[in-house]
Amino acid sequence: MNRTRTALAVLLVTVAAIFALGCAKEAPPRYNPPAAEVNPPTQTPEMLKRLAEGQYISRMSAPLADVIRAQPWLDTMGPAHLTLLSALIDCERAAGARGEKQSVKEAFSYATEQGWYQDGMDETEAAGLRGVFQVYTESLSDQRAPAVGPVIASTIRYQLVNVMQLPESGEVVLMVSADDPAAGANVLARAAHFLPEVERISGKFPYTILHLAVTDLPEFVGGVSYDEFIGIAPDYAYDDEVIAHELTHSTLYGIFPTWFEEGYAYFVGRYMTGQLEATSAEYKALLAKFKLDHRVRIGAERTFGYNYDIDSATGFLFMNALYEANGIEPVVETIRSLRSKTFNDQDLIRTLVSTGTPEQQEIVKQVVCQHVLGSTRNYCR
Repeated sequence: MNRTRTALAVLLVTVAAIFALGCAKEAPPRYNPPAAEVNPPTQTPEMLKRLAEGQYISRMSAPLADVIRAQPWLDTMGPAHLTLLSALIDCERAAGARGEKQSVKEAFSYATEQGWYQDGMDETEAAGLRGVFQVYTESLSDQRAPAVGPVIASTIRYQLVNVMQLPESGEVVLMVSADDPAAGANVLARAAHFLPEVERISGKFPYTILHLAVTDLPEFVGGVSYDEFIGIAPDYAYDDEVIAHELTHSTLYGIFPTWFEEGYAYFVGRYMTGQLEATSAEYKALLAKFKLDHRVRIGAERTFGYNYDIDSATGFLFMNALYEANGIEPVVETIRSLRSKTFNDQDLIRTLVSTGTPEQQEIVKQVVCQHVLGSTRNYCR
């Protein structure tokens, strides 16, 4: 328990260090063919092949175009193969801007050498491979994102890809990179297991792709996340709570104050793994040991040297109190209603106590009274 708490409490610091702070995220140039071309009335393989030749392959580099023209599936292609070609075009453009254009052809050629590919690439496999190149494009286009180029070979080799259909988000391509195929397969399976539940509790997953890398991280760090990229330390590849925790961070994408997002991510991870009671006792004991208040400090109260350990502990206790007082469904409703904007501390508290039925609002006021210091409004009347 202590190792996970310490690891994830420094999440945001580690993200800044590992994923490198850079300029604002800018999307690379995209090839967007007219809708009539992408969705003709009847998408026969012959029509799709003509469309591929006329609108897609001609926009690729000559070496990549030659590899594509040699593919057996070109004569029997479906819509997923066409979207794969579009992803390859985008990836080459992003790689070209970084002086790495040849890497796209090399990565695709490597895929064609794998056994799972050589027995015929069906629509699901094409969708998965498309996701691999989409995540590669994003990593090339965002200076703060991790460089996935050196690690996606393991994704391709071990076919660590899962094309999921989520009730709200639609199709999401999960992929894992890992030197150890067993660890990678476990992370992929657990992420696929937890992501639908994270969506149910937290709302729509905001990306169509998600890359999880089992990779070395600083000591005591179990996981890090940045948008559609997650890093999991090898020692935590079988830790369900860490995986669920990082999926929650990716879903919320930094719209809440640190204490709330960390506390909520811990709450979700421990809720899904049946550890709420034990974690609550652990955090209360930890805070008491160091003579620290169990309440979240906001506003002027935060001047007392607060850090991520304390934010994680007090944020979790706040979320768990809401759950114990109201149950999981009001927590679900609250989180979903809050995802329309970015909040500071005071705005978040004011919104929390005005969400839900009058009865629920009174319950939340009592939780705020007992678990928050520094609010500009008095909820303890």
